[in-house]
Amino acid sequence: MRSWLLTAVIVGVIVSLTSLASASLLHEGSSHSDTNDDCFGKHLSDSERIQGCSRIIISEPGNAAAYNRRGVAYFNNGDYDHALADLSKRIELDSKNPEAYNNRGIVYDHKGDYTPALLDFNKAIALDPKYFGAYFNRGNVWFDKQNYPRALKDYETGIRLAPEASDGYYARGNVYLNTGDYDRAIRDYNRAIELDDENGAAFNNRGAAYFAKGGFDEARRDFNKALGVKPDALNAIKGLASVYFYEGEYDRAIEKYERAIALDPDDAYLPLHRYLAEVKAGKEVRAGLAASARKTGNIWPGPVYEFFLGNISAAKLEAAAQSQNERCAFSYFLGEWDMLKGEQKTARPLLKKATEVCPKDVPEYPVAAAELRRLGP
Repeated sequence: MRSWLLTAVIVGVIVSLTSLASASLLHEGSSHSDTNDDCFGKHLSDSERIQGCSRIIISEPGNAAAYNRRGVAYFNNGDYDHALADLSKRIELDSKNPEAYNNRGIVYDHKGDYTPALLDFNKAIALDPKYFGAYFNRGNVWFDKQNYPRALKDYETGIRLAPEASDGYYARGNVYLNTGDYDRAIRDYNRAIELDDENGAAFNNRGAAYFAKGGFDEARRDFNKALGVKPDALNAIKGLASVYFYEGEYDRAIEKYERAIALDPDDAYLPLHRYLAEVKAGKEVRAGLAASARKTGNIWPGPVYEFFLGNISAAKLEAAAQSQNERCAFSYFLGEWDMLKGEQKTARPLLKKATEVCPKDVPEYPVAAAELRRLGP
């Protein structure tokens, strides 16, 4: 299931960073050819950098920095295999450089290859025990593996080593956010923003924390601030849609869902959220729902579409929900459906179940929690 949060410092309502990982990857040591603007220039596109660095590597096959820069450019283009090849070559040429292992570890983490990522970050730290970026990035691996205690330990070590680094507080805030410690999360996001008022991810996730606490005015403010940093910030748009939906501003919620769908047409859950807002606004558009259902087909959340279209029963929808994320969606959407029909007694246990099974970084969790607060004890 999709996240509305932006997450670890490497970079779904909750978060991706304008990330420390990217910053770490771009950090370079000196080289006898580092004045070559075709490879090391600051304003090159990634494709231009790849071409320029390739020319240097042909003429200087031992230039470790050129391999690193080209590897970074491949990484930025999403070509992780070529990035790994170049960064591994850099390690072969410069095996005592902690940044070389840190950079390759970031690529492994993005590929979801956590074991070699951890080995590389461990090596970077062994070579330089004060290398705060490697602690942050190793924390990201533990965060991705949902080992929050170990992530927290690494982030705190990184913060001690670099107390003025905004990303460290942002990353630690994400741990608190995902474990439901919203007050601590907000304090860390506050500090991250004090240190970097262009940290859109911190604004986004602070908005998510406020939303989870019921602070909808603060959440709206922060999502808008995230959009001020990046106008097409998808997660902030999703966050605003959730705020408007909960507060009954359904036309504005629909507008935000439409914008989110335009930015992420492959997210099959967004049309379902839009449909609920349309029904509540008295604008039920079944044709649009049917079109989205045809696009989704039989894969999840296809059964939710079929239920909304009246083609299957609630019992069949429940039977189709097998994984945790599917049970989350079943509980949330059926609970909201019962709310639409005024059946609060049956909606309450479904929404409560959603808060128990939904990951905290998906939109359904905080909205279900907010609906339960509105229903009261």
